[in-house]
Amino acid sequence: MSKVLIIGINNPSKLDNGKSVVMNGVISFLKQRYGEKNVKSVFFSGESNEYKDVLVKPGFFTQSRNILLYSLLLRKKAIQEAVFYSRGNTKRINNVINDVNPDLIIIDTIRIAQFIPENNKAIVYLDDLFSIRYEKMLEIMSKHESVDLNSIGNFGKFIPNKVLNLIKIKAVEKSLLRIEKNLVFKSEVKTAEKFQTLLINGNEVNVLSDRSMKVVGINEIRPFLNLEPTVLSRRNKHVVNEKRFIFLGSMNIAHNRVSIIHFLETQMQNIITKIPDVKIVLIGKHAPTEVRKIAEKHPRNIEIKGFVECLEDEFSKATAMIAPLIFGTGVKLKVIDALSQGLPVISTDYGVEGIKLTHGENCIVENNLDNYGELMLQMTDWKKNQIISQGSYDIFQKYYSTESINKHYGTLFNVGEINANKKK
Repeated sequence: MSKVLIIGINNPSKLDNGKSVVMNGVISFLKQRYGEKNVKSVFFSGESNEYKDVLVKPGFFTQSRNILLYSLLLRKKAIQEAVFYSRGNTKRINNVINDVNPDLIIIDTIRIAQFIPENNKAIVYLDDLFSIRYEKMLEIMSKHESVDLNSIGNFGKFIPNKVLNLIKIKAVEKSLLRIEKNLVFKSEVKTAEKFQTLLINGNEVNVLSDRSMKVVGINEIRPFLNLEPTVLSRRNKHVVNEKRFIFLGSMNIAHNRVSIIHFLETQMQNIITKIPDVKIVLIGKHAPTEVRKIAEKHPRNIEIKGFVECLEDEFSKATAMIAPLIFGTGVKLKVIDALSQGLPVISTDYGVEGIKLTHGENCIVENNLDNYGELMLQMTDWKKNQIISQGSYDIFQKYYSTESINKHYGTLFNVGEINANKKK
């Protein structure tokens, strides 16, 4: 009986970010394939089977020393690696590997890969190429000096508060982001040269391959969202008559917050001129003050819903999803959510990056935000809406349905077809 070991930062069962969704899908697949007893896990936070509390986040002194020594002086580790590093964790992780003696090891990003000696049983999930993400953030910071990107994001909870407060100073943030970009670049290449690696963005597979001729093997991994509609339900014309457009995404994430503020500030009047009874529905937590102030100016046309438990109901009433992102990297899972319901998507390149879509057939791609009013108006035409709707649903079935993902993961992890009747 094959055994699998998962080593990560957070237990991904909470599904509160894209990386957790992907890792949770992988774990679910492997448990179904091998049985729950044969899939072990160890995390820095969250329940970890019998290996709970094996990994310990270093204290303030150790983290600060690591950042100063390994990141700023020696330039050997990215900051996101340094805050987790300790000899004790290295020893404990390798003790767990020796104890489990797994046939397959799944590693969560460069933060964990730093602890693992070269191992042909290991596969590292890199998520996105953070070196590219940070490069794009630096570009935005140069163009829009007043924008708060919160470049640390969710990772901030792992950084000592005193260090975090220092990083929030704009000049310091920019300087550290440049350093981190270069250090992450090196770590991504080094990881790809030691282990088989997975990236969610197929475009970045080629980028990382080009950065080194020694890579072990790099593959795209498609996310398993466990969305399986049985029929395309968008057949009622009310979806175009209501002229209801959804923007979906947590607004404490920089690319969502900055993009929707910019979009509403620059395009709202033009959209209302084109579609006087338009309703733009903002779904997601943490709507900032700037968004609320704009919504107050347009009470008939902007609705802030906040977090929504059941997206299917919102999608069924919507004319289309808009994703007018002005920067960002990686695959946006919310777009795949929309595809699963046949909800047409109007997006910039950033919103559909890494998703196998074709403009005019199964989505609308437009980088000039000035054209969104006209494109949204076009989506209120029933025939045009249905063409894109059917096309988007077909793409979901082809690449992201359970059947498609099972075959995809079977190839990635070399385990063949799932035996659906396998006992756990």
